[in-house]
Amino acid sequence: MISNILPRFEFKFLLKKKDANRLVSDLSYFMKLDPFTPTCGYYSIKSLYYDDTNFSSYLDVIEGERRRFKIRLRHYNDNLSKVSFEIKHKDNKIISKDRILTDFVTANDVIKRPWNYTETKFKNIAYRFAKTYYIPSVTTAYKRIPLVGIFSKNVRVTMDFNF
Repeated sequence: MISNILPRFEFKFLLKKKDANRLVSDLSYFMKLDPFTPTCGYYSIKSLYYDDTNFSSYLDVIEGERRRFKIRLRHYNDNLSKVSFEIKHKDNKIISKDRILTDFVTANDVIKRPWNYTETKFKNIAYRFAKTYYIPSVTTAYKRIPLVGIFSKNVRVTMDFNF
């Protein structure tokens, strides 16, 4: 499956746990848990980020580049049969994503042999790996409480913890 996530605004804030708990409670009048959330009330996310050998993606963030992108391989709740290969584009505060859902074995093969993946589904990511030598550069693991609007599915708030 391939999906392009429509552009949206993204703002990040650092909260104390007690403030985050109060915010979840206050938002419950307008928002509910994302329907894909496990019964525990959050999901686990693990990501592997790729960068070129000059660490250009990292330096773009440090230098405050307004237009940048990052490539990552991500899975939820330790399920390696469903991983998402993403290119996240950021233009100032507006983000969009190209996302391919696949399995871990196929994703690794795209990285190692991108020229074998010419079909539309893998075209954008395979092209980047064929054109530039990307290496695994950073891993992250954390938990997320995902909320979606009751009155508008276009409103989304996520709270990440246990980094």
